[in-house]
Amino acid sequence: LYAWSLSDGSIEPGAPAQAMTGRLALEGLTLGCRVEPDPGDARTLETALRYGCASPLADVAVLLGSQGLQDMLEGYGLTEAPEIRLQVGTASSALVGEGSAALSGAGTGQGDLLVSPLQMARAFGVLAGAGVRPALNLAEAVGAAGQPWQRLPTLQAETAVVSPGVAQRTLEVLGVSETGVVGYPALAYTGSEGQALAWF
Repeated sequence: LYAWSLSDGSIEPGAPAQAMTGRLALEGLTLGCRVEPDPGDARTLETALRYGCASPLADVAVLLGSQGLQDMLEGYGLTEAPEIRLQVGTASSALVGEGSAALSGAGTGQGDLLVSPLQMARAFGVLAGAGVRPALNLAEAVGAAGQPWQRLPTLQAETAVVSPGVAQRTLEVLGVSETGVVGYPALAYTGSEGQALAWF
């Protein structure tokens, strides 16, 4: 959401985050910050992203609107089933609602869209791949005994989603390590009883 909004000009890199530590109410459950922000840190959208604060990101989702969020989900490949020459689940066809509650939910990962770990990995690959959504490729060629290898065509083309500069800045905000590995845990409620799914 941050990278997409930065790329299309909806937000500025150092944009202030209003009510950064505010809690977002979702059907009787609340989302705050994944980690308590350092009191000395500036209250910006980048700080909110770094600490996993839901409320400012929900505000960005409302700013983008339903069509903007839908475009983002499609851009990251979250509305299509990856083609990998193996059976995969059907892609979610959920549409983003128009109201602020629906936009806030979708912008914080609490909407109706269902995604697989493979879809999430490919979406994150946009950041790791300098803004380009990678084509998934489990095998480059096949060969039978005594026969030459036959190269397999790529099933899906690589797609530019955000600029390389935006991808790099987003990785820096998330805290890329010297090895280039990023760890970013997140929590998504899966029911009104408080059950949650942890993503890493």
